[in-house]
Amino acid sequence: METDRQRTIANQCHQRIQARIREVGWVGLAADEQHFENTLAFYGDVEGNGLDSVFFNSYLGDMAEELLESLRAIGADKAAAIFERSFAYFPDAKVPVGLDNRAEVLRQKRDRAGEIEFFNKLCEEFYAEAEKRSTTLYRFILSHADDFEKLHGMVYREPTA
Repeated sequence: METDRQRTIANQCHQRIQARIREVGWVGLAADEQHFENTLAFYGDVEGNGLDSVFFNSYLGDMAEELLESLRAIGADKAAAIFERSFAYFPDAKVPVGLDNRAEVLRQKRDRAGEIEFFNKLCEEFYAEAEKRSTTLYRFILSHADDFEKLHGMVYREPTA
């Protein structure tokens, strides 16, 4: 169950990473920061628009393999498994780079209802089974607290008595 503290800590970490992006750029971020931001973007897109939007309405489809790696690194194993299964929609389970190329696959599919059903089933599974965003990100932050605290100059851990 997500708590206010988990959401607050995840949001604070996101804000610090966004500040670092302005300072050092994406390539200057630590790998853990990139995984955090990739996962946040993935969850936001899926929760807001559905799993198919990652491929057909978003630049995120260009980074499908990177997103999958980030989900695994964060510990969102159920979300990663569901996302990886969505690759089966594409020939040879390879997600094409370029929104136009992915849209062409969609155009080539003759059974639009089947496409919708394919992604709807995965979305239902995602909403029912996938780890909650704030909980997953919070656990990742705590498991890498030393690194995040050093990079961001703030304490993310629970105070100890």
